[in-house]
Formats: sequence, C-alpha cells, structure tokens
Amino acid sequence: MSHDVFISYRRDGGEHLAGRIKDALKSRGFSVFMDVEDLKSGKFDLALLREIEAATDVVVILTPGCLERCKNEDDWFRQEIRHAIKCERNIVPILARDFQMPSPATLAPDIAELVTYNGLTPASELFEASIDRLVSKFLKSRLRTSEAGRSSKITSLDGEVSSFVRKNLIWILSILALVAVLLSVSIRRPPKDETIHQAVTQKLHEALDSHGVRVDCTECTVQDPHVNVHVEDGKVSLTGALRTSDLEIVRGVPLDLAGVKAVEYQVQGEQASSGSNISLAVTQPKAAAVVKMKTGGDVPAMPASSSKEPTEDELRARAYVVTGQEQLRNGNYVSAENRFHAALNLDPQNASAKAGLAQAVKSKNKASD
Repeated sequence: MSHDVFISYRRDGGEHLAGRIKDALKSRGFSVFMDVEDLKSGKFDLALLREIEAATDVVVILTPGCLERCKNEDDWFRQEIRHAIKCERNIVPILARDFQMPSPATLAPDIAELVTYNGLTPASELFEASIDRLVSKFLKSRLRTSEAGRSSKITSLDGEVSSFVRKNLIWILSILALVAVLLSVSIRRPPKDETIHQAVTQKLHEALDSHGVRVDCTECTVQDPHVNVHVEDGKVSLTGALRTSDLEIVRGVPLDLAGVKAVEYQVQGEQASSGSNISLAVTQPKAAAVVKMKTGGDVPAMPASSSKEPTEDELRARAYVVTGQEQLRNGNYVSAENRFHAALNLDPQNASAKAGLAQAVKSKNKASD
C-alpha cells in the first residue's frame, strides 16, 4: 500500500527523532513509511524507491554529520534524497538540535537542492506543537486526504439527491406547478382598497392644494372646501363641501388609477346666487365618455348652446359662468375675468360668458381709474 509520508533518516543519530515523528503522525491519522522493516518481500532497494514515488511527502531527518557520507554516490541516504528530488515530492527537512544546513557548494550536485526547501526545527519541550505545525504548514498529505473526503461526500450527496429526485419526481413537479400558480395569482391580484385610497388621496392633494381645497379633512366644517375619500371594493366615493367651480376642478383630476373601478362624487355645493345648498351627485365609471350631473335646489337656468343635450364641456362652462358672476358681484374682477375666460375656452358660444367677461373687464378698468 502507498503511504502519506516517507521518513528518510540515518540510523546513527536520527533514528530516535524519526521514530517520535512517525508515532506522532500516525496518531494524527497519517500513513507513514519509515524503515526497510516496513517493506514486504522483494528487492528492498527498488521497493524503497517505489515507496518514495508513492508518497506525497518526504520528511528528511537532518542530524549533525548526516550529510558527510553523502559524498559517496552509493550512500542510501543520498539516494533517497536524490530520488525524492527527482520525483518532485514535497520534501520537508527536519533539523535536529545543533544541525547547521551547509551551503549547496559543499553537497553533491544531485542533492544540493535540499538546502532550498523550508525546514522545521522541533523543540523538545514543545514537540507536539511542532508536529501540529508540521502537519498544518508543511505536509500536503492531509490536504489531499481532506479533498478526497470532501469529493467522496459530495459524490455521495449528489447520488442521494439524484435518487430522491427520481423517486419523487411527480410530487416535486406538482409542488412546483402549485408554487407557479400561487405566484401568478399573487402578481395578478388587484391593489387593496388601502393602496387605492392612498393613491387617490395623493393625486387629489397634488391637484387641489393650490386651490385651497383640503383632502381627507377631519376638522373642516360644511363651509370649508374639502374632499373626503372612501374606497370599497375598488369603488371610490368622494364626499365633502365644494363650490361649483371646485367640483369642476376635482372632476378634472385623473383618477383612472390601478384598481379603481369607478369614481362617485357626492358633495355639497354652494350656490353662487342665493347662498342655498345644492347636492351634486356624479358617477364616473372608469373610462366613461360622458359624466351625468344631477342637481337639486334653486339653480339659475342657463341658456342652452344647442337643442341637443349639452356636452360635458358645456356643463363645465356653465359652472364657471356661475362662479364668475359670483366673483363679479363680490368685486373680484380679475378672478371673475379668469372664470369667464375658462368658460369660453370650454364653450366659445356661451353668451353668458361673453357678457360676463365684457362686464368684468369694464368693471376692472373702471376700478383702476
């Protein structure tokens, strides 16, 4: 059998240290060849060289005077070192006490390379610690053994996994299909009402803040312009207190957001002429082309622009006219002028808007004089 470590030494002077190192390595799980006594039948010289070739590490015990006889070409200590160098084994010199490594020039050329290897000098009082350092820092056998063990474990684990997959393939595919369905349902699930509420509130807040209309107001009175948002099953209900013009602004805010099925306006509106309240109820299904408005209370009649049913723009223009006339009566001529302009942009044929604009401009110029 092959060994992890081959120990090369001279019997006279190095046998004791070699024996201690062999025992220490074997106690740590290494297979160690040390002596010709470990050889089986056959020519010991050829067998000895084969042991060096089969080993991963060659530990060379260097004691005082051990290299002097290496001048002899037939010296077996020299032949072991030479063969280890030739086979490119991992050579680890162990320097005994009082040994001094000679210069390469004093050694035979075929073993002069020995002086270039990193060596270790074990301390008698810390021998076990020195062996631990030899194992962890110098030897390659344990690394090879560990890698082989890991490879064996990985191969075994791969085999177990493959066997498990084959035996349970149907169940595994069923579970994967169920996971895919659940992920698909989760991705396609419409936004929750809370998410829709937040998105709608944010949109309204951005659009109405500059107009003095507060969104989701908890402290506002019925006289304060405000809009409260309620969402149930994707249907958005807007309630609150608004002027007629403010309602038009609210209706202009795009609420075709993800998950919104319909938008319904149920607000109290302030009439411009008499101060009485009117109820404005508007339902705006998502992507609806026409929004119908129902009004209650004393609303002044507006001249129809044609014999057919008024369009949404015409209805919005009439609302601007109402608020423009209110601003005109209150002496806010610039605001009134802006309202009438907005009405004419929506309905250029609105006679009331034209008349109101002319009156607003005249009153503004008169007030400036």
